[in-house]
Amino acid sequence: MGCCSCLSKFVINVITWIFQVLKVATAIAIIIIVFYHLQNVNVVVNGFSTNVTFQCLLGPDYNGDTLCSYAYAVCGLSLLLNLLVSITLCFTCDLCGLGNVLELAFSGVGMLWWLAASIVFTKQANDANNNPLYSLNSNWRNSVTVLSWVTFGLFTFVFVVFFFKVMSSVCECCSCCDNDDEKKDFDKP
Repeated sequence: MGCCSCLSKFVINVITWIFQVLKVATAIAIIIIVFYHLQNVNVVVNGFSTNVTFQCLLGPDYNGDTLCSYAYAVCGLSLLLNLLVSITLCFTCDLCGLGNVLELAFSGVGMLWWLAASIVFTKQANDANNNPLYSLNSNWRNSVTVLSWVTFGLFTFVFVVFFFKVMSSVCECCSCCDNDDEKKDFDKP
């Protein structure tokens, strides 16, 4: 029983680690797709004046950069918080045993953050894809939408794993006196 329990904990930890890496990879992939395929910045210099124009093909409004900036902000903040959580857990030795609680909180916030972003990207992509004039780059636009939902799913999985880890720790802490082996030791003469 103990060997299977250790093996299952190991497998869950490896899968969780892979999902943690995939969260970073999907955010970086979204940044790369938006930068190389969905955003166009033109800079025209005439003497002493400079004219900068933006085009963002992520949504139906091609003349602005708001949605592309939002994509950069969502991904950038997600990457920054991943880095800060990792550094905090590393330098504080798993937050003195409370690392699972920090991971749970961060995963919960990240899950909600990516849910909101996924809804925004989906609505904007659908609006752009439904207009025949904006069908340009629809595959890249749909890729961003799919990757955002995948990232939401990764955060959700990690949240569920750490929720059960925290609840398991709480149950172990609260039931430490109800262990049958300890009762047997007290019953011995």
